[in-house]
Amino acid sequence: CFSEFRNGKWSRPEVASFSGTYLDASPYFSPNGKRLFFSSKRPTKSNPNGRDWNIWFLDKIDNHWSDPQEIGEPINTVKNDANPAIAADSTLYFASDRDGQPGYFHLYRARLTNGKYEQPEKLGPEINSGDAELNPYISPDQKLLIFASYRRDNLAAGGNHYDRADLYVSVNRDGHWTPARHLEHGVNSTASEGNPAMSPDGKWFYFTSERSPFEIPMKQKLTTASWKDRQRTIENGVGNIYRISAEALELDR
Repeated sequence: CFSEFRNGKWSRPEVASFSGTYLDASPYFSPNGKRLFFSSKRPTKSNPNGRDWNIWFLDKIDNHWSDPQEIGEPINTVKNDANPAIAADSTLYFASDRDGQPGYFHLYRARLTNGKYEQPEKLGPEINSGDAELNPYISPDQKLLIFASYRRDNLAAGGNHYDRADLYVSVNRDGHWTPARHLEHGVNSTASEGNPAMSPDGKWFYFTSERSPFEIPMKQKLTTASWKDRQRTIENGVGNIYRISAEALELDR
């Protein structure tokens, strides 16, 4: 779906013209806004049944979108390849479970050379952990990487298995990634967070969260009526989009 910012307000979401038939997710614009990458379970030449995630893209030409194209090998495989994020030089970051159990994602990077993507490389232990990583955001200059992780060092996990994702940030200094740091300032919660993104001007950081007023332990017992009332609000734990000032996050420290 897409929404346009008009006269200080977001328009009602509409299904994109190229979507609506198959399961599509994780849209990501190139820094110049001319190409849109996304994940999809639509059929491919190698998998006409469309059972696994693959990465697709389409171009904006004269204010219209071209037909979607599969990005192909070596990015797409018979495993799940999803969550594309593109840098200014077209280097692609994405999540894949190609080297593990189905659904057990880690982050990869593939450089574009002479118009073709090189073999993807798995990012190091500063980024990938023993648990799943997904939903990368990469800054256009590749100095900042923000992603979701289910790692056990999460503050809410206490070293135990944690079945909710939180957001982490790593900074590229002199060609090396710093150890991923758990985002602060109220971004993460005991619910699941993901889908990090930055506004084009770099002023706002956007993310999704499934936080709700049903935090446990609850301060007071709810009646059936009050429980139903909370379920009818937008903050009912199904998931929403949030934003916070990027400057407040001190992302590059």
